Amino acid sequence: MSCALTERTVQAIVTDLETDGYLRRVRDGRRNRYEISDNALFRHPAEAGVQVAGLLALLAGAPTPRQTQTGTASQAGTEAGTGSEAGSGVVGIG
Repeated sequence: MSCALTERTVQAIVTDLETDGYLRRVRDGRRNRYEISDNALFRHPAEAGVQVAGLLALLAGAPTPRQTQTGTASQAGTEAGTGSEAGSGVVGIG
C-alpha cells in the first residue's frame, strides 16, 4: 500500500496537528518523537466535546470498555465504539 503524500505535505500536517494540540514533539537525541494527546477534543461541531482517545482505540484495535464487558469486537459482531470512551494515555509515534 502506498500513499501519495510528499515529505513537505506530511511535515505541514504534523505542524498543524502540533499547533492545534493533538501532537507533542519530543526530542530524542537527534530524532523527533511525536506523542498523541489522546485527551484532546475534536473541533468539528458534530464531534464537539468527544476525545480523540476513542478514535485512537478504534484504529489501534484496542478493546473499548464496552467491548471488555461484552467480549471482543469479533464476538460481539461489528460493534464499534462511539469515540466517547476514555483512552489509555499518550501514544508515541516513533
